[in-house]
Amino acid sequence: MLRLSNLTAGIRLLRRSTAFAATVILVLGLGIGGNTLVFTVTDAVLLRPLPYPNPNQLVWISQGISPAKSEYALAPDFTVWRSQVQSFSHVTAFSESFHNLSGSGYAERILSAAVSAEFLSLLQTPPIAGRDFLASDDQPGGERVAILSHGFCKRRFGDVSHCVGATITLNDQSVEVVGVLPDSFRFPEPAEIEVLTPLALGPEQSSRELSMSVGVQQVKVIARLRPGTSLAQAQAELSVVQQRIDQRNPLFQRNQDAKISRLHEHLTADISQAALVILAAVSLLWVLGCLNVGSLLFARLISRRSEMAVRISLGASRRRLFRQVLTENAVLTFCGSVLSLLITYWGHRFIISIFPQQVFRISDVELSPGIVAFVITSFALTVLIVSLVATRALPAQNAGDLLKSGSGNVIGSFKIRRVLNVLVVCELALAVILLVEAGLMIRSFWALRYRDLGFRPDQLLTLRVDLTPSRYSSSSQQRAFFETLLQRVGALPGVDAVALCSSAAGAGRRNV
Repeated sequence: MLRLSNLTAGIRLLRRSTAFAATVILVLGLGIGGNTLVFTVTDAVLLRPLPYPNPNQLVWISQGISPAKSEYALAPDFTVWRSQVQSFSHVTAFSESFHNLSGSGYAERILSAAVSAEFLSLLQTPPIAGRDFLASDDQPGGERVAILSHGFCKRRFGDVSHCVGATITLNDQSVEVVGVLPDSFRFPEPAEIEVLTPLALGPEQSSRELSMSVGVQQVKVIARLRPGTSLAQAQAELSVVQQRIDQRNPLFQRNQDAKISRLHEHLTADISQAALVILAAVSLLWVLGCLNVGSLLFARLISRRSEMAVRISLGASRRRLFRQVLTENAVLTFCGSVLSLLITYWGHRFIISIFPQQVFRISDVELSPGIVAFVITSFALTVLIVSLVATRALPAQNAGDLLKSGSGNVIGSFKIRRVLNVLVVCELALAVILLVEAGLMIRSFWALRYRDLGFRPDQLLTLRVDLTPSRYSSSSQQRAFFETLLQRVGALPGVDAVALCSSAAGAGRRNV
């Protein structure tokens, strides 16, 4: 039990050793704070289940249409899967696109998703206001309806109750709002979707034969496995259905086998390897931080052997010495924990900002009290163990022998030297591993940062422009618009040159 007298004596002793106390507190603060931040991000992005009921049943189906569209599938094949694959309880398709929002209020460009009617049913996430899409909505010529995200509804209408029944204008077409999504809803793609509209695949997309005359639509497909169905069983049945599709269409492009993967694995595929490398590095850093704190405290106690000898000569027991050392170390741990909380608070947004916004749920990362408690507890246990080992390492001898060993040899007995050697070897080994890993990561970052793009990106800006089909239906109207745009943008002060292209790195179909 820690006594007030021990606490006062510990604080007074640490005030006389400010350099030592500051070093330990800084190591604790950085170790706890840094590990908490990275563990929190890794837990949210990689380890935490998807924010849907029964997330292990959700799978992604893709056909690898092209290297740039490896996650897409053919709409005609999707319609066959939906009707013939019995391993799925629901199958849904969607496609994202930008829309121009006009009408009341300010005009803006929003990202929307056209989804099939079963989309929210598959995710088991009903609207919090209004209704879901009906089967009749998901038909060509059906009612023009939309479901809004909670954030978009609050931004445009101020209150959820004002959204349902309202009308918005998308690409110069009036659309009725029939529902509002929950605030906690996250679209199953790393994108901030603000409006859902019906996909409404036409009859020409019901088979490959019919779609060849108008062009095959490409969609993204999610399915939910039936309870008790394994991924291997679903893949086997889907492969059989896909073979029948290919056999009925021998002239159609081949090598488009349907492949199933867990939805969580698909959403984290781009970041999982990098996050695991960072997690491994920070785990080593966590162990190294514990060892550093342990060696500092252990060395500090060894340097006080003469003081301990005097205390023993005055009648202090080993238990009394342990209680005093533990109190002093507890004060250091408390101060280091307070510093780590400040580092964690201020570094939270910074570490999120260095991750690409395309990472799924990166914007939802919040500090986890459980992870903070775990990291602080691990360091506190380290301090406790070091305090116990250090006091136990003091030889059971009389005060005279302790004074002689303390004055002639700071390191002391063989038992103490062995503990110190183990700590130093472990620290050195982990430091070398971290140094090599850091060197490899810096080299990779440097190669990505200064790779040859084939052009100089300095002072180069891109702008995506999508024309509304109702206003610019003919190619002559579109050509006239872009010719005028070229002239007006080229005349702006500070613009040296301007050009049009159908696609550019990180941009969409038409760019300036």
